[in-house]
Amino acid sequence: MPSGRQASGIGTERRYTFDDLVSLRTARELRMAGISTQALRRVVRFLKRHDIEKPLSELRLIIRAKDVLAVASDQELMSALNSPGQYAFSFLLDLAHIVKDIEKELKRVA
Repeated sequence: MPSGRQASGIGTERRYTFDDLVSLRTARELRMAGISTQALRRVVRFLKRHDIEKPLSELRLIIRAKDVLAVASDQELMSALNSPGQYAFSFLLDLAHIVKDIEKELKRVA
């Protein structure tokens, strides 16, 4: 439902806000990743219930098998489907940073 301007009858123009467009695109991406419409509704309820403070345009969602994880912070992942509210461990390994460090060290040694 557009929040910019509601339709006032058949053929009237609707206006979508940026947040509306982000929400629609997010829903499409989740559906394309295999998340059912019913599961998508559960994700939306989860985000509202847990009062995730970031707007959807700044939120990060990770799809893992049939679960959707909301990134609550740099270190926290919360399940939105399989175990709603359950935290999951995550580790990010920045391989590009590792390669740069090795190249730098090799230049220093040479």
